[in-house]
Amino acid sequence: MNRTMKKLLCLTTAGVLGLSALAGCGSKKIDGTKPLLTGKEDTVTVGTGNLVLRMNQVQMMSYMSMMGGGTTGMWEQKTEDGKTYGEQTKDSVLEQLKAMMLLKEHAADYKVSVSDEEKFLERNSKIYEGMEVENLKITEIQVGKKEGKEVPVSYHTAFDTLAGVVEFDNKAVFVDTKEGYKLRWKDSLIIPNLTRTDKIQVETIPAQRGQILDRNGRMLAGKGLATAVGIVPGKLENKEEAFQKLGEILQIQPEGIQSKLEAEWVKEDSFVPVATISGEQETEDKLLEISGVMLSDVEVRSYPLKEAASHLIGYVQAVTAEDLEAHKGEGYPANSVIGRSGMEGLFEKRLKGQDGCKISIFSEDGTEKEVVASKIKEDGENILLTIDAELQKSLYEQFREDRGCSVAIHPYTGEVLALVSTPSFDNNEFITGMSSERWTSLNEDANLPLYNRFRQI
Repeated sequence: MNRTMKKLLCLTTAGVLGLSALAGCGSKKIDGTKPLLTGKEDTVTVGTGNLVLRMNQVQMMSYMSMMGGGTTGMWEQKTEDGKTYGEQTKDSVLEQLKAMMLLKEHAADYKVSVSDEEKFLERNSKIYEGMEVENLKITEIQVGKKEGKEVPVSYHTAFDTLAGVVEFDNKAVFVDTKEGYKLRWKDSLIIPNLTRTDKIQVETIPAQRGQILDRNGRMLAGKGLATAVGIVPGKLENKEEAFQKLGEILQIQPEGIQSKLEAEWVKEDSFVPVATISGEQETEDKLLEISGVMLSDVEVRSYPLKEAASHLIGYVQAVTAEDLEAHKGEGYPANSVIGRSGMEGLFEKRLKGQDGCKISIFSEDGTEKEVVASKIKEDGENILLTIDAELQKSLYEQFREDRGCSVAIHPYTGEVLALVSTPSFDNNEFITGMSSERWTSLNEDANLPLYNRFRQI
């Protein structure tokens, strides 16, 4: 567990370890009533109102160094005989105590004693990681009056999540025991109203990528359908024969198919995708003759003009680890796509949109109890080009065998009506996937179909 996560875990329970210090780790009443716990030797006390914190001189120096410039007023320090060195507001003291107690390792210094801590922190960690909690802040810490053996501590929590800002007021209770003050751990310390049997669900609502349209509103890039080819393991009769036939039809290696079926999540009745094809009827018929093979429609990015506009429109691909690092914080989940070239790349920020998200509490029976936070999706913007789709196709057909580029410009406005690079390629192949043989043939073609010639002018 790294230091950042430790901070989040401890902050989650309103600086639980800091609150532990307030409730029992060397705290006492200044009015002379019996201290909650005895202090160490050579101690001084810091605080105002009716709260003080006892610590030795080394801890005091650490404490003062961690306060930085966020203090207000002056210090009030008291030794055992009650001598005063200054004044400071209660709120400032509480904030500084919280800052000092952020990390779990400080607990050992103050003999913080808690029960069921590990289980709580483990669940807390998973929930907060799932929600991608950032910028967690604990404020308005108030220590209540001790009633019996219990000391209530109220606080306000705020943090950022995938679904937006979450804020709530909460309360922790510390119990006086023979071993010291112990925090009463419960799941509602993570999020109010959360019980031990409840589940937190983080639902991503994908944004629709914007379309690229010609001057007349005709789609040049947008939503289309393809066919997902998959295998249901339990229905396979002869694996080796099936893999061999699939490999021949789809132009993929049988070993690659086998590796997909060996994934941990795969069960006998699972649909395991192995390839995506453009949906030719003849190919689909051949695939369905193989035992265990199933076909399913899948939504993909589609380019209707194919070779006629591939250099101009470009294509999208799944994000890589490098993309995620380069575009950190821009809303790219691991399963998203990004524009690689052409208009898809040029207008990526406008086309992309922003995914929506909803974080909910679900009861044991699957009923949604509460929406913790939600963010409405924002679909990408449609981009209208000056290109005329019919003229683009016509220009391509005239020069498809030439090695060069062609352009058609409006004689009065100067608008580009068509822009073609030839020879070309079908950009839909980058969506459905292509075999290594096909990729090699495109790259080794002497006519350089992947080369964008109008970009070199």
